Amino acid sequence: MPAVALLVAVLLPSPPLRADRRDQKAADLYTEAVALVKKGRYPEAAERLNRALERGATEPNEMQGTETRYLAKRYDPYYWLGVAQMEMGLTEQALANLEKSETYGLVKKWPQEWADLSRRKSLLLAKLSPSPAPSPVAAVVAAAEPATAAATPVLVAAPPPTSTPVTVRLPSPAAEPVASGERRPALPPSAAEVLAEALGALGAGRLGEAERRAADAAVLDPLSPRPDVLRACVLGTRYVLDGEKDPALLERAREALAAWRRKAGPGRPLPPLLSPALRLLLAATPGPARPAAPPPAAE
Repeated sequence: MPAVALLVAVLLPSPPLRADRRDQKAADLYTEAVALVKKGRYPEAAERLNRALERGATEPNEMQGTETRYLAKRYDPYYWLGVAQMEMGLTEQALANLEKSETYGLVKKWPQEWADLSRRKSLLLAKLSPSPAPSPVAAVVAAAEPATAAATPVLVAAPPPTSTPVTVRLPSPAAEPVASGERRPALPPSAAEVLAEALGALGAGRLGEAERRAADAAVLDPLSPRPDVLRACVLGTRYVLDGEKDPALLERAREALAAWRRKAGPGRPLPPLLSPALRLLLAATPGPARPAAPPPAAE
């Protein structure tokens, strides 16, 4: 009879596994991981999040655990694991976990986390998408030289076999008197190069540096709308991550987006750099919060 009872117990269908939501150890690991992410200790945070997932706590939910005092609220291990992996440079893994968090959908109820997830996903997709190779130095030099410098053809013999690349530049009349021991001044960075540095800083989470480099790019190329939309993204992200406590940041972000619209034209669609959450944030109440300029100060 005991053998029959055991056989029946084995053959009976198991109830749906819902104990994962009440796993207090997973809740503790998750709480520790979130604190570690905020301290910049990403590998340790990722290790704890993976341990929580291995225990079976694989479903994001509003609360995880059983002990009232130690309940983990807003339990979404995929979002925080994606954040940690992105900061560690694990681009593909980070994107996979952020998309998994988005698929569950619970993160969309949390404005701050959802805005951050959307921004990070846009950056990761841009990083993984095929993009044209950066312009070679020769192209930068040619663009910086006067148009008359290209009028004189220069014949160059084939260099001897060597592993060291040979760079040939057109002679500049102003640079000929330079003594052999002196070095020519380096060409100033182009607006595209500075903008690329700003995007890199944004992807690394260095928002202050990203804003400064975007402003530098705007000075180098005041007619380009790209620095303006980047500044709008940076300032809007700062506003969200700071808890939406500084309306001046939001106002500056909207002003930057308005500058982009003036330069890009009314029919141009917004670039993918702006996440859907940021677009809604910057589009809401588009009028400035501060008093408008007096009518006499017309453009």
